[in-house]
Amino acid sequence: MLTSLHTTLRRMIYERGKIAPGQVDLRFDRPTRQWADALTAPTLNFFLYEVEENPDFRNMRPRVVKSGTTATTTMPPARIDLRYIVAAFSSNIADEQQLLWRTLAVLLKYPALPSELLGEEVRALDVSLLTKLTRNGEGQPALDLWSAFDVPPRPALIYTVTAPLDPEVVIETPLVLTGTTRFLRTSPEDEAASRGFTRDHAVEIAASVHIGGVVRDRQGAPLAGVGVAIEGRAMDPIITNQEGRFVLGTQRPGSLALRVSRPGAEPVLVSLVIPSETYDVVVD
Repeated sequence: MLTSLHTTLRRMIYERGKIAPGQVDLRFDRPTRQWADALTAPTLNFFLYEVEENPDFRNMRPRVVKSGTTATTTMPPARIDLRYIVAAFSSNIADEQQLLWRTLAVLLKYPALPSELLGEEVRALDVSLLTKLTRNGEGQPALDLWSAFDVPPRPALIYTVTAPLDPEVVIETPLVLTGTTRFLRTSPEDEAASRGFTRDHAVEIAASVHIGGVVRDRQGAPLAGVGVAIEGRAMDPIITNQEGRFVLGTQRPGSLALRVSRPGAEPVLVSLVIPSETYDVVVD
């Protein structure tokens, strides 16, 4: 659901806001100081900071679907409030304000996400995805979030999308997460003193990161059937699934070049830094 929702938000901002994907990045990352310092282009960021059920839409009446002489009973989708802090990042303050103002105009125009931009799995639920802009005084204030991120305060929008969560959904796609494995040894001081191993005084001798991500086009749509391989290594490419996901397994921290091959197109090289907030890949 979140992958599909983020694709819809990307398309809505780019297409309805007349914003060129080549000029503005749109991300869904945690906007820490390190993240902001590494940006190389004007960026609009939707950070999901709170998730909770909306009790106003709670419906405990089961749905009954009849087919011939049989009937299937299912529970209706729950409604979940997804709260984002939306902010623009640029080296030019005027550009930040202009980008945020354009985004505000788009978000205000659609009290429900346009149905034609929704993914098939969302449209199948036949439920509108309602949205609203919230005052900073309601819920977690933006200033508290900027303080937690160690980022200088800036204008921001608090944007809520009320999305359905189907309790009857069948999960078929494996969950792709990022994990870090660290190899430690006893510190020289503890070893000399014949003390046992303690995590607080251990010395890290190696680390590896298990990574996965999504390949998207410039409009944010996930791309299936794309080959992803590590440049310079003898390996068969990993083919993205229907959600555009790929898993590269365990990699060492540092810089990495991926060779991304779309059917009928020339391969392109994409640079990654491990570890990072995200390993999603955007191609033309």
